[in-house]
Amino acid sequence: MSKRPAIVLFDIDGTLIRAGGAGKRAITDAFFAVCGVPDAFDSQNFSGRTDPDILAVAANEHLDRELTSEEHQSILDAYLSRLKETLHSHPYVVLPGVVQALTLLSQTTHVALGLATGNVQPAAYLKLARGGLDRFFSFGGFGSDARCRATLTAVGFDRGFSVVAERSQTLFPFGSPASVTKIVVGDSPYDIRAAKAAGATSIALCTGWSTREELLMEQPDFLLENLLDTRWWLLI
Repeated sequence: MSKRPAIVLFDIDGTLIRAGGAGKRAITDAFFAVCGVPDAFDSQNFSGRTDPDILAVAANEHLDRELTSEEHQSILDAYLSRLKETLHSHPYVVLPGVVQALTLLSQTTHVALGLATGNVQPAAYLKLARGGLDRFFSFGGFGSDARCRATLTAVGFDRGFSVVAERSQTLFPFGSPASVTKIVVGDSPYDIRAAKAAGATSIALCTGWSTREELLMEQPDFLLENLLDTRWWLLI
């Protein structure tokens, strides 16, 4: 009997990898290069946030206005260029259980693996490629899709549903998106809230910058130390 199809969306920073501050260093340098403001993000906690939101808050705080579209694009261009360097000059680690989990899930025919990350799409794949993880992901929702985490997560599921629909004719019959199991794996309260907004199961990991207590307050469906804990695989 065919299993119910599943879409599993993963956050990146603090969930799959830790990049030792490479992203913050790169975007700080980019903002300074374009706007002339040094250390513009010192007051911000990036955990669970989207790149557009982080930039908008910095512009409001230091420039007292919104960025123009030209400034926004120039910052992103400079950020991506700098990120290629900082990812190799800062300590980088693939978190425990990640390779094992992604390898197994990618070999499971009824599962579609995707991303739900606040990174703009090019930055997401640069960060993943540094650890050889980009090969596991062909779709997702990104900071370049929306400033709001819940919105980009919904975009990720929409793209995942298209992947599932392409496979369904030969692998498994299903009628609608409602018949697909939806899971979000992340390390911050934002990930849990986005999962709930999407009607998805939330898997919270204690591998990021949020405390266990902060995660528990959001009432995730599962709270795990890391991806070496495979209890949630029973969902799929």
